[in-house]
Amino acid sequence: MNIEELKKETTIDLKIDINNIINCSAENCLIHNKYLKLLIDEKLQLKKLQLEELKLRKQRYRWYMGYDESAPNEVLSDRGLKIHLEGDADLIEHHKKIIIREEKIRFLEETLSSIVARGFNIKNIIEQRKIDLGIV
Repeated sequence: MNIEELKKETTIDLKIDINNIINCSAENCLIHNKYLKLLIDEKLQLKKLQLEELKLRKQRYRWYMGYDESAPNEVLSDRGLKIHLEGDADLIEHHKKIIIREEKIRFLEETLSSIVARGFNIKNIIEQRKIDLGIV
């Protein structure tokens, strides 16, 4: 699920139907569980991407140092190697994937906080209804 789909889904899931407040209260823990599972999956995918990046960095390092048969004949200084690695297209593309995962994780963490707040809002609505009905 990409971040745009995630935004749309959270907009739907976080709505509070005042006319069906008891159902909203009951499903709040299910919604929390749904996003917690998504967060765990995203964190695992991020770790996987980070490990892949280390492997890719090593491969690109070996290529730039001339250990690979297809490597350039040019010998790079430490500074030159660092600049080449930072500007390497494959590493940049892979790092973009990591950045996207990190942003999804931040979004999911904020969504989980909103779900907790949603629970308090539902509780307050129920309490206000009790007061309005003279039950409390």
